Parts: sequence; structure tokens; C-alpha cells
Amino acid sequence: PNPRTKPKAPALAEAFAFVKRRGAMLHRGRVFAGAAVALGGALGLRGREKQVAGLEERPQDPPAHYQLVNAHVIFRHGARTPVFLLSGAENLEWPFCGGVNGPKGQSADSVPGLDGVSFKQLHVVGPDGGPRPHSFVDARQSSVLLPGGQCRMGQLTDLGAQQAASLGRDLRRRYVSLLDPAGSTVDARTTNVARCVATLSAVLGSLLPASKGAIVARTKRNADEDLTPNPSACPKAGQLMKAGRDRWRAAAGDTAEALVARLKELLNEEQARDMGIEQKNFVKYRDWVIAAEAHGVEKPWPLTELEVNTLDVLGALQVAQLLAWRLGEKEVECTRASLGKFIGEMVEEMSKAERKLYLVSAHDTTVLPLLVAFGVHDGLWPPFCANIAVELWENQELVDRAAEIGSAEAEEDRFLVRVVYNGEEKLRMTLGEFGELLQHKIPANWNGECGVGSKLLSRASGGSNF
Repeated sequence: PNPRTKPKAPALAEAFAFVKRRGAMLHRGRVFAGAAVALGGALGLRGREKQVAGLEERPQDPPAHYQLVNAHVIFRHGARTPVFLLSGAENLEWPFCGGVNGPKGQSADSVPGLDGVSFKQLHVVGPDGGPRPHSFVDARQSSVLLPGGQCRMGQLTDLGAQQAASLGRDLRRRYVSLLDPAGSTVDARTTNVARCVATLSAVLGSLLPASKGAIVARTKRNADEDLTPNPSACPKAGQLMKAGRDRWRAAAGDTAEALVARLKELLNEEQARDMGIEQKNFVKYRDWVIAAEAHGVEKPWPLTELEVNTLDVLGALQVAQLLAWRLGEKEVECTRASLGKFIGEMVEEMSKAERKLYLVSAHDTTVLPLLVAFGVHDGLWPPFCANIAVELWENQELVDRAAEIGSAEAEEDRFLVRVVYNGEEKLRMTLGEFGELLQHKIPANWNGECGVGSKLLSRASGGSNF
């Protein structure tokens, strides 16, 4: 078996030197070296974004005397259209939603034009089991029809549905021992955003091909969502992210400065302003570029592949610094205010040791903060359908020998936790050690610590934008 592994905590200087240390150097506005080669194969960006992360690999399972008890799988939605408008790109067509726009969610039948995709019918309910809340995110984004006449802003595309279906098949292979034909052991949760709901539906279509009837999926109002850093749900998160933006702009370094200069050469003044380039905000432009790359949309600007990868990496570093990545107590504070409530609920569910497969359909701004919280973030942006599996295994030998060796000693090492990200094992430790890793990152009083109902901060721009 693999040895137990624990996260490392490099110094702050390492975080800001991350790109340079791996060979991504910008000089005089031009990219000369390939960050992506040393960044886990990100050089093949189109292939990386079009494929489901982790399907090619399967980590070595714990020894045979360990039995899988439950697993939480948190995944990003599949490929989608951009969530930001970019002036000057209005004539670029996005004809990639013909399959997903057809009838879906009514049966487990395959969707015409989408090989291998089956949408499982969902019954999406609010926190109290009532009707699904109105989604203001969907109302805002779906009002924008993109050129090509098929896709709307932020919509799951046909490619995204195929990625989700592939992820579902992979999860079925990995977690068949946790499933029953009716799907009664599956606990489903999604953010109240259409692309996440559709991704969950396609994942379940492949995961439970023989089940009949709708699968219940829980969600929350956008303003109450705690699966992403959300200033509406936790005002303190907005305050901390504002500090993170200021920190990023002040200390992003020469690489970011050079990329700003390069993008200002390519974009006109209005485009650079709308994208926030002068403020070293690479997230908006990155979002548009990566969506175009994934779907083969030709960009009107001559960005090289190396420049796209550098934009990708710097965007990820920017978001990581909003979460105070590698800043000790500041990182802990940001984790508590962003995903701390969800992490606490996950640990509590794990500890019940019930045979279940928990599915959480969410966003890159869910996956990345979780990687930071576990201490295993690699500095890269989670690709479409990126997935984290938090598995609980039980040592059957200790259960059988509890009376012989003493119940206290047996209980201490009885459960093993394994964290797998995109098919690669990142952590392996006892449940007790896992609890110690996260105990300071789980708020005892979420409302009180977040300043809910107070005038701590009304809303900080640039928080979770789903």
C-alpha cells in the first residue's frame, strides 16, 4: 500500500514564484518558456479541457482487508460557454448546444446527437424539501443568446454533457460497491445553476443506467449557497476576498506585469477595461479564452498556446490568493468563511460510516478551495469535470480483532481516509488525522463568524460568480 501522505505548507514566496519556478517566463510581453510542460501536462490545453480529468488513471486501492464505506465526490460542471461578455467577439458563433437543448431529464434514454449521454430525471428540491428556488444566476445568464442561435451564456454544451457522462461511467466503475439498482444509496447535491443541474443529471444517467424514477437532488438559493465562496451567504468572505485582491495586485510579480503588457497589446482599450486587465484580473479573460479553446472557437487575437497556458496558470494563482493560499492563519480564516460549513457537514456525514455515495455538482470555485483546504492545491485551475473524491475505508481486520487488541486502539486506526483528485491519490490518513487536518477550518458558529445579519460588509464585488 501507499504510505500515508500529508500536505505540505510552502512559504508565501513560493506561491508567487510558482510560475517562474516551473519555467513560465514572460519577458517584454512575450512568452518564451512553457510553463505547462512542468505543470502536469497542461501544454496540450485543448485536449486537457476536452477530456474528463482522471479517467485514465486509477489509484491503488488500500489493502484487501479494507472495505470502502462511503465516498464524497465533488465535481465541477462540464464544458460550458463563457460567463463574461467580451466586446469585439459578438460575431463568434457558439453552435454547440443542439443536443442538450433537446428533450432531456424525462427518461434515461440516450439523447439524439449525443452518443453515450443519458440524462437522469431529477427532482430538485430546496433545503426544506420544498420546490426548487428561483435561480437568479440562470435568469441573468440565460437571457443572453450567443451568436450561432443555440447556446446561452454559461450553458452546459454538448461537449460538457459528454464529459459528465464519461465521469458518471468512471464513478460507476470506481464505486459500484456503494450502489444499488434503485439509487437509494446516492445522496445528490447541486448548486442552483442550470449547468450544474444538467451535469449532475448526465453523471447520474451513466452512474445509474438501470434505475427508474427521479433522483432527488438538494439545492439552495443562490444567496445562501455555501458550496462556493459567497459574500451573500458569508459577508466575511467578501471582506477576505477584497483583501486577497489587493494582495494579488500588489505582489503578483513580473510575470503578471508582462502578461498585462502583452494583453494590452492585443486588446483594445474597452476590452482591456471590461476584462480588468490593468488590475491584473486574469480570471474574466481566461474564462472566455478557455471556453473558446475547449470548443475550437477561433479567437480573433493571436494568442500563442504558451500565452494561453500562462493566462490559465496566472488566473488560477489569482483565485488561490483570494483564498490566501499558503498564508498560514489567513488561509485557514478564508477556508472557514468560504467552504468551511460544507467541509464540516462532509466530515460529519463521513463519520456516520453509512454506505453511501455523496455526489456534489458544483464549480471550479468549489474544487479549488477544497484543494487549498486539504493542502494539496497544485496551482492549476481545475478543468471541466475536475473531481475530488473523499473516501472512507474500514479496516475489517481491526473490526474482527477489536476484543483482542482493545476497542480504543482498534477504533483509533479503524477508518482510513483517502483523497483522490482527478484520478491521483493526494492524501491517505486515518479518520482521526483527517479530522485534525480540518478541525481549525470548520467554523463552530457559521452565522456568527460570517457576520450574517450584521453590517460587517454588505457585498464585495468579485466573489463567487458561479
